Amino acid sequence: TDLFLLLAIPTVALLILGSPWIIGLLGGPAFAPSVPVLRILALALGALFFGNLYGNSAIALGERRPLLGAAAALAALNVGVNLLVIPRYSFLGAAWTTLGTELLSAVTAAWIVVRRTRRFAVSLRQLHTVSAGGVFLFITLLPLPALGRLVLGLAAYGAALWAFGVLTPASLRVLLRAQREGAPESSG
Repeated sequence: TDLFLLLAIPTVALLILGSPWIIGLLGGPAFAPSVPVLRILALALGALFFGNLYGNSAIALGERRPLLGAAAALAALNVGVNLLVIPRYSFLGAAWTTLGTELLSAVTAAWIVVRRTRRFAVSLRQLHTVSAGGVFLFITLLPLPALGRLVLGLAAYGAALWAFGVLTPASLRVLLRAQREGAPESSG
């Protein structure tokens, strides 16, 4: 959870802040109305990080049936809500429906894991990571050019993580070692 939280916050923030550039690069000015959609879907991606984490955890714990039932119910709910929302709100409605579905999916999978393990804990490290995300968010609200907010926000996020003790030389070594050990063998 710590690693996913550490990665999800800047990923979502970068997509939200960079959405005008991304849409402009991929589709040009004609697709400018898609910027709010990408911002909503960036939040859905953040929820998806945790939905996958807890969904895979539920599978590892042998909780496939409840997870499958929840997935089927959420799929049916998503289709039903989309049938109601899209005719009136178009692609913005579809984006909001996706965000709601991903949030419900993540919460449901986390609930299945917590119910099975009888453990739910929020660590001080997680609170510090969220606080660093708050620093990032604060910087993005400053009246600066977008690129300045992005660069300053990332720098402030890293500095806050360092100041809160989330990123230390020891934790960086652990992350790098885990990344190296988890990397597939090269075949050459």
